[in-house]
Formats: sequence, C-alpha cells, structure tokens
Amino acid sequence: MGGGKQFPDSCGVTECTIPKVVANEETIARALFQPIHFSNSGKIRGAAFKAPSGKMDVSVMRSSYLSRSECCRRAAEMQKEGKLFAGFALLCVSFVRNLQLKVEDSRQIFCGHADIWHHQPFIKGEPPSPDINIVLDALAKHALLVTCEANNPLIREDC
Repeated sequence: MGGGKQFPDSCGVTECTIPKVVANEETIARALFQPIHFSNSGKIRGAAFKAPSGKMDVSVMRSSYLSRSECCRRAAEMQKEGKLFAGFALLCVSFVRNLQLKVEDSRQIFCGHADIWHHQPFIKGEPPSPDINIVLDALAKHALLVTCEANNPLIREDC
C-alpha cells in the first residue's frame, strides 16, 4: 500500500489517489488524547472509539497510505487545552468489520481520512448500551498503541 497523495488536476482541483474502497488489509489510526482516552493505569479506554454525542462516526486516518509524519501532524493540530495528543490506536480494518462496524473513506475531510460507523448515534448524558460497550472494549483491546516520538511504523503487520 502506501503513498496516497493529492495531486492538482489540470483545473487546479486536488485529486486524492488513495482508493475509495477501504480494504480489509489496511491499518487505520485513531488519534488518542490525554486524559480522555486513557484509564488511570494508562490503557486505552473503549471510549476512545465512541462517536461524539448525536453522531455515529468516529474519525480515523488510513495509515496504510498516509505517512507517519502526516498522521502525527494532523493529530497534533487537534490538540487543545485539556486534550493533549498522546499517540495512535492502530486497528486492522478486518477486525473492525468483524465487529459488524463499517469503515468508509471520507476524503471530503482530507485525503486519507476515514470513519468507523456505529449502528446508532451516541446520546449525550446516556451511557452506551452493554452491547455497544462490548464493541468499544474489543476495539480498545485490539488496538496497538504507538507514539510519534519513536520511529514507530503506523502499520500493523497482522492485518
């Protein structure tokens, strides 16, 4: 895989060269932030994969195509006070889909962006159902935590 880039066409419109279909063999990277996505013991919480209130989709990056530096730059841009970028949760698309979730390209956000789609929106102030918590916890347990400080690849070899 690798090497998805944007190139301007003859009219100056940028074209994304990454395939629109997200393959099962791809690795996706979910940006993680301290303290919200980690337990007190430093483990990834299932809530890291919960969609914002009223929504069903969770943003990820197609790290099989985006460079490590591009992923790290984009994640660092999302930091704000009380929400410090801490690394990525790497997931295999095939694993996510085996949990009956969709993974779809969302290049309208940026080339290399995708979303994990849950089956129902999350409601503010209401805890997720036990079934959804099982899925969120499974994603957290499967996720491989990597940081930008080390020269870690943003690809899982087991996908």
